[in-house]
Amino acid sequence: MGHQFKPVDVLEDIRQKEKKKTTKAPIIKAIKEQCPKGMVCFEDYSSKQDALKFLLQALDSTKQKGRITRIGFYGDSYVEGDIITEYLRDTLQSYYGGRGVGFVPITTLVPGFRQTINFSFAGFHTYCIVGDHPGNIKLGPAEMTFIPESNSYVSYQSAEKRRFLERFNEVKLYYSSTQNANVSCSIDQQVIQTLLPANPGMGQVAWHCDSAKAVKFSFSANSSLHLYGAAFDNDKGLYVDNFSVRGNSGLGLQNADSTLFTHFDSLRHYDAIFLEYGLNVASASTKKFDFYEKGMIKSINRLKKLYPKTSIILIGVGDRSTRKNGDFVTMESIPLLVESQRKIAASTGIAFWDLFTAMGGENSMPNFVNASPPMANKDYTHLTFAGGKKIGKILAETIFFEHKRYDHQHQEALP
Repeated sequence: MGHQFKPVDVLEDIRQKEKKKTTKAPIIKAIKEQCPKGMVCFEDYSSKQDALKFLLQALDSTKQKGRITRIGFYGDSYVEGDIITEYLRDTLQSYYGGRGVGFVPITTLVPGFRQTINFSFAGFHTYCIVGDHPGNIKLGPAEMTFIPESNSYVSYQSAEKRRFLERFNEVKLYYSSTQNANVSCSIDQQVIQTLLPANPGMGQVAWHCDSAKAVKFSFSANSSLHLYGAAFDNDKGLYVDNFSVRGNSGLGLQNADSTLFTHFDSLRHYDAIFLEYGLNVASASTKKFDFYEKGMIKSINRLKKLYPKTSIILIGVGDRSTRKNGDFVTMESIPLLVESQRKIAASTGIAFWDLFTAMGGENSMPNFVNASPPMANKDYTHLTFAGGKKIGKILAETIFFEHKRYDHQHQEALP
């Protein structure tokens, strides 16, 4: 009748449990220095073992000279709502400085879910890499583009209960337009009428807020005005920008518009880009990922070309459970996909971080679901904010370790 039913085992309670089998997959070994026990280090697949060079140089300069370090974090629903990136940002800002949540889109599918900034909006047509995406609309660096319609607005409010995010010090708006456009910017109810100069590439307009709590942008209908997002930051410290798109596999990045991305890099340069994908590729029936490897290799090589002075780190998929004989066990395709992602990193000469192992490896997801408070949802796939906090801090500690090792190596090299 066109419906698929979930299988039910009526003898589940009396059936003898089968011994759990470990799914084996080929292992690619990266040349790397010793990693401390209990830590999941970055695996460097670059020919010169310098995949993290641009990130580590930036971190060193931020710590020593106060310059800005920017990290772009591309992902799917796993990091939607700033999950993982919230605590990665917070932990890194506590050491390197910086005040602000970074880049934020104009609209979202889950308003009210994100806790690091509050925003509401109305009157925009949203184009996205997943869903409505006509070929004549170029997608911005966050893989989304927003066009204002009648009486459109977006209002942002700071997260007063989050350290480093309780006030806005500076806000930037990113756009492109074939003709001059107007925007009404309200900062704590003080209205500033601003001209957006015509810029067919990408333009940036900034407002200094002096510890504002609320910012609102209002637009009139303008089909020639394409908006890409706003950013909240300062002139020093470290920032992590969350570019999450639900349902995204990462393959769309191979078609990234060179003009928009190159102009964005000149305005908002990223010292590192993390890529977190895989959930939308894994399934119970999939055992080979050749098609995904080819597509992601193209995506990453495209990013490397557009961001030649940026460290790129691919994050492997985390644990995901399926029900088998009454138990929640790791989906058989997950370890295979992790190794496929390692191959992708090796083929493109970038760094890799094994989230699956960082979570605890095979059958670790039930521990996250059953934790108090729960660190994963009952879908046995997505993390909660508590789980994001745990993983975000683990990833931050790995970055700290790499920076310390970088400092040690350079101290030894001094005459």
